[in-house]
Amino acid sequence: MSVLNHSPKIITKNLVFAIDGAVSRCWSGSGSVKDLVAGAEGNPIGPTLVNRMGGCFDFDGTDDRIDFGNLAAANFGTESFSAEVVVEPDNIAGWDMIMGKGASGSTGWSLTIDSSSQYSIDIDAPTNEHRGNSNSAATIGQIAHICGVWRRNASDTKVFMYINGEQKVASTLSGETATVTNSAQNLTFGTYNAGTSWDLNGRIHLARLYNAELTAKEIKSNFETTKARFGL
Repeated sequence: MSVLNHSPKIITKNLVFAIDGAVSRCWSGSGSVKDLVAGAEGNPIGPTLVNRMGGCFDFDGTDDRIDFGNLAAANFGTESFSAEVVVEPDNIAGWDMIMGKGASGSTGWSLTIDSSSQYSIDIDAPTNEHRGNSNSAATIGQIAHICGVWRRNASDTKVFMYINGEQKVASTLSGETATVTNSAQNLTFGTYNAGTSWDLNGRIHLARLYNAELTAKEIKSNFETTKARFGL
């Protein structure tokens, strides 16, 4: 499975989407960005491919983004799911979108750098929003392995965030955020929704989506497998 070219021991169970700037089959720097799991194609609007840590997607903080449209693989209904990303900020303006599908006032979910320059996890419903702040500052020029988990069990609905394999957020959902279903927004990287705001200035090295809750052990395993590549 070529998604494993640069991470031979990552968790592949329930993996439904992956991009990696170090895998040429994903992106050569021109044309579509291709999901390494099912072959979905994303539209790169502005980002460049730079040869850093094997290759990564570079965003200019103005209007760059990768847009996968309303991707079915990123619609999880009311089921649990997880999102993993390796990010490297060049500048932090407050409210920088790393990856997400909606959120910020519209139904959906996201991983962001918030107005306090800290990594955060978010889920939004029509009538309420839930954000978990990691109390961990995003640092310019410092690579971070981020994993967000949205647990959607009827009796236990929570969000979790892990940074470099360590849990930083465990927060209980309430109201509609506990039961909200699919977002009609696009899956985007480097900006909110269709490039309207929250533009990331920095690099995304890789990203993955799982249609299940990754356990703390699995997240730690993915981090341990990944960290040597990025000097973490």
